Amino acid sequence: MSKRGKTTFWLGLSVIGWLCVLSFAGCGVKGPPKPLWQRPVPRVVDLAGVVQAPWVKLTWSLSEPLHRTQAKHAKFVIYGAKSSLEMEVCQGCLQVFEKMATIGYVDRDDNRYELQVPVESDYHYVFKVNLVMPGGTGPDSDLVDVDVWSRTPVTD
Repeated sequence: MSKRGKTTFWLGLSVIGWLCVLSFAGCGVKGPPKPLWQRPVPRVVDLAGVVQAPWVKLTWSLSEPLHRTQAKHAKFVIYGAKSSLEMEVCQGCLQVFEKMATIGYVDRDDNRYELQVPVESDYHYVFKVNLVMPGGTGPDSDLVDVDVWSRTPVTD
């Protein structure tokens, strides 16, 4: 083989080698395709709670109305954490929330929603509400605290 033939051979082989390396290297980790554009999930706002033993009536609204296609499978998920009123409330401590109820989204003219959640007496409850849709979960609402007494507390 002539010198020119050897050079052409090695040049061709190196080009093929680089093409193989670059094709397998890619440009990072591949993930599932993302939708072109998706509306963000609105936040639950104005959460309030009123004790109506043996229930707590929660009321809230949405920061913005849902688009018709978003509303089809949307639902509100209500979470609660409870602690005994005999224990001191620990400010800043981690609270373990449990799912207490789920209700379907219904388009309302006044944008106000409510739910009565069953509660036990002599507990401190903390509630939050999220809007959940197939495209994701909205941010947590503000927290609402309620104390459910079996008797009227004595204040000094």
